Amino acid sequence: MVLVHDAARPLATAALVDRVLAALLEADGAVPGVPPADTIKRVENGVVAETLDRSSLTAVQTPQAFRGGAIRRAYDRPPGQLAAATDCASLLEAAGLTVAVVEGERRNIKVTEREDLAYAQWLLELDEPA
Repeated sequence: MVLVHDAARPLATAALVDRVLAALLEADGAVPGVPPADTIKRVENGVVAETLDRSSLTAVQTPQAFRGGAIRRAYDRPPGQLAAATDCASLLEAAGLTVAVVEGERRNIKVTEREDLAYAQWLLELDEPA
């Protein structure tokens, strides 16, 4: 098993890791996901082209888990395909392998902007004993 974590999600829990690893019993890879809270629009040339149906959408997180052979096979792609991948799971998808989705965690936020770091710190402070 291979566990991939981009470290941009410092609040991932041990329970989340357990869920993605357990899903490998039935699939080549597993990702945690949460339903999007926002309405999602597909935009073309600055104009709304479509409102997507949220019931079939998932915001994917890390850590992601993979069977060793599956991730090696997925990475055996031309450099252009590797560079275009937004996560490891998308490489498995492109290789025709199965990727399960397990319950993610809303608190498993991605820290990419300064305000994300402040939000993560606030979430951690909520868990501190008084």
